[in-house]
Amino acid sequence: MNRKYEDERIAFANRVLNHREELRDEEVAAWLAERENRLLLDELAEVKQALGEAHFAHLEEAEWQRLARAIRGRALRRRALWTMGAAAAAACLLALGIWGWLQGNVSREEGQLAEAVAMEPGTRKAELILAGGESIALGQAAVCIEAEGLAGITDDSVRGLDYSQVDVLDGAAERRYNTLRVPVGGFYKLVLPDGSTVWLNAASELHFPVPFAAEKREVYLTGEGFFQVARDTSRQFVVHVEGAQVAVLGTSFNVSAYGDEEEVVTTLAEGAVAFRPEGRVEVRLRPGEQSVMEAASGTTRVQAVDPSVYSAWVTGKFVFRAMDLEAIMRQLQRWYGCAVFYTSEEVKQQKFWGAVGRDMELRKVLDIIEETTNVRFDIKGTTVVVGKT
Repeated sequence: MNRKYEDERIAFANRVLNHREELRDEEVAAWLAERENRLLLDELAEVKQALGEAHFAHLEEAEWQRLARAIRGRALRRRALWTMGAAAAAACLLALGIWGWLQGNVSREEGQLAEAVAMEPGTRKAELILAGGESIALGQAAVCIEAEGLAGITDDSVRGLDYSQVDVLDGAAERRYNTLRVPVGGFYKLVLPDGSTVWLNAASELHFPVPFAAEKREVYLTGEGFFQVARDTSRQFVVHVEGAQVAVLGTSFNVSAYGDEEEVVTTLAEGAVAFRPEGRVEVRLRPGEQSVMEAASGTTRVQAVDPSVYSAWVTGKFVFRAMDLEAIMRQLQRWYGCAVFYTSEEVKQQKFWGAVGRDMELRKVLDIIEETTNVRFDIKGTTVVVGKT
């Protein structure tokens, strides 16, 4: 084996995954023409997906060298993860909750290209993090949840998590914060102590107090949520997101505030909303209006929209209105748990207009997009390769 050649291939694959914008399209296309290179890229893409963007991009030199040696020796993908170092790999895998998946994943033989697997849609699943740090898996049969100082919390796979009948037990005067965490490939419904209802989309979290304070109802959102707020003229309902707040008395609205998006988008369906960027003048919305805040600058604009487009996910649909492919694929990544690789920067800007069910298998969704665009999707393992036809 030519070690220098193998090291160069591994280094180039790493650049493709982490610094694609620095490479010319022709250079990448020529490299991908080799079967072994496609296999290597698929292996690294799965490692990246397993460990997460941040950890993969900042692997310690010793860990990276061990991974490179494993790849040079054609080690099984599962062993390649482990040879990065038992402590580092185990800590990352356990933290991400994917060790069981890796243990049960069937490794392919040397030289065999990854076969397309059925990428099933997300399901009702979430976990509840109690104030004391205890984690409870949700989405099973109807149960009553016991929490320190609280009673009356219920969970059901259909009705969701319900705090509307929660009681604070005697002697438990301290307000407790709970967190509903929805993973990639999940969604969940939550009824808060005041009767307000929240639907959380995939890869989202809501941090909320039990009970609410006497003067204000405040929750903290990461990701995306659709809110139906119970009216209470004596207490505002405030949603805190990174760099802004959304304040209401009683209304229905959608907030999208994912960390990997460049904008925080608030869409009002009913009632009234005050969007408050940090350090800037608040913006008041009327039904059918949307505020779009640039996360980097805090600059906010208001535009008229069809609110049903932005809350369609609650009713089981993806609705895309002239949306660019890169934004579409970010939504599909959260819902199907796939990784995405683009063969060129140009293809990311391809627009698509349409609606598809969120209960469809990923391949069928991609087929629909292919029918009306000049884009081609190839699924290799759990990675979607996006290119032009």
